[in-house]
Amino acid sequence: MKTSVDARPSYAQTTPGLLGTPTLGGIGDASAYANRTYDNGYVNIDSGTLGTPAGAQGVTWNWGYNNASQYQPAGGGTLSFFKQGAPASSGSDNILGTGLQLLAGMHLRQSDQWSVDLTFGFQGTWGADGNLNQSIGGIVDRYNVSAIPPASFPAPGFHGTYNGPFGNPPVLPSPQIPNQPMSRSSATVDTIAYGVDQSLYELSLGPQFSYSPNSWLKLNLRPTMSANILDVDVRRTEVFMLPAALGGGGQSWSNQSGRRNVFLGFGVTGGADLDLGKGFFAGVFGGYEWVMERMNIPVGPNTVSVDASGFVAGAVFGKRF
Repeated sequence: MKTSVDARPSYAQTTPGLLGTPTLGGIGDASAYANRTYDNGYVNIDSGTLGTPAGAQGVTWNWGYNNASQYQPAGGGTLSFFKQGAPASSGSDNILGTGLQLLAGMHLRQSDQWSVDLTFGFQGTWGADGNLNQSIGGIVDRYNVSAIPPASFPAPGFHGTYNGPFGNPPVLPSPQIPNQPMSRSSATVDTIAYGVDQSLYELSLGPQFSYSPNSWLKLNLRPTMSANILDVDVRRTEVFMLPAALGGGGQSWSNQSGRRNVFLGFGVTGGADLDLGKGFFAGVFGGYEWVMERMNIPVGPNTVSVDASGFVAGAVFGKRF
């Protein structure tokens, strides 16, 4: 069985004031002057950043920020911005489980070496538990804003412009900050964990073709049509934690959901049986089961998709009557 999670936004991305909508474009090399667009503000070049006099070079009034947590007046004064990266996923999407198979049949035709039987089967697979993880991280840029007294620092929502106080209309006041960040670091801010418990019960019907090259070995091929009962429970936990540079603090969410459906399937298995005498036999088998539809389980803002198709393998012990 295979399990996957869609790429829909997380709670942190859809809750106002947490992550917000990722912006397009880049944030440039931290060691060069650049226009930098973050998810919670911007620091761009203004009309004097690259010009003269030399004392004004490298600073800008073309900046803005969104949240109070970005400004830290302690320690001289810093202003931090965050830029999301692509969500990362980990964990296995191929989930294994243990199970039991019962098979009964009746003879349709038999010769010395060949036989055809009509078979009825039940197969149960349980304990197919797996974990998938997603994380959202990115870059944190910190700017030295110690030149602006805390009492004069603009409130969240400040938006400076290219011409600042000389624009039309002018932006007053237009305090200046460095265009280059004083430090750059990476951070994971949102972690999502999925626990998936799956059980599959299959009722199958189909012929079995057998060939006996000698008296003690029988080779089997069994195509089947099946009704598959798929039972899935999903637990979702999301933890959002701001890095200290953005004020710290966090929030968490928890969801649980489940679904049970019946799906049509087809399969083929092959195997070999060893005659143990007095009608008893032992053998091995392997094959592939196709389940025609995926199961989709909404959980929180996301959807977990389960494909019950997969390889089967096992050992058998039985008696022929």
